Amino acid sequence: MNMSNSRYQYEPVSRTEWLITFFLVSIPVVGFILLMCWAFGSKTHPSVKSWAQAGLIVYAIFIAGALLLGLLFVPAAALATAHVAEIVQEETSSNSSEGTNERYTEIDEPGSAPTSKPKSQSVKTSSNEPRPKPKPTNPGQRPAVGDTTSMLIEKFGSPRSQLQMGDRLVLTYVEFRVVTVDGIVTEVKENDW
Repeated sequence: MNMSNSRYQYEPVSRTEWLITFFLVSIPVVGFILLMCWAFGSKTHPSVKSWAQAGLIVYAIFIAGALLLGLLFVPAAALATAHVAEIVQEETSSNSSEGTNERYTEIDEPGSAPTSKPKSQSVKTSSNEPRPKPKPTNPGQRPAVGDTTSMLIEKFGSPRSQLQMGDRLVLTYVEFRVVTVDGIVTEVKENDW
């Protein structure tokens, strides 16, 4: 290969010029515009031009990957949200004849992290014995609409279970269930044990 050909003779890009180039490309919108100018410009140094074209290819790969992940996970997240909304709706529905839900969050001890379990695993009884009736929390007392969550815990102690979605929280005590929104009681229901 003949190096005397003028097409292949040019000064290499200095370290300082590369540092400035990297700094400018790291600026969010400006960097993308500069990559476009350097990749398709006619007066750009050949090394910078090749590097800018490779950078645009990397941008395209990342954008395609992000779109693909978005198309895969957004519908899955929407389905999961809809399922959780159904559970909360069932729990707070006033037309519920049974008064219980198959899924809930069980609190083992006050202050411990809640664990989600199916209801059938929460009470260990044999299939032949009837389920024991729970002891009342505070007989004769009922929470009132407008009470706060801290007032409930102060009056009745820790709930047996809780289910939360967004700002809505359902606390289950022995005799009743309480629905709170933003920490304020909005609904009280009797349990049908």
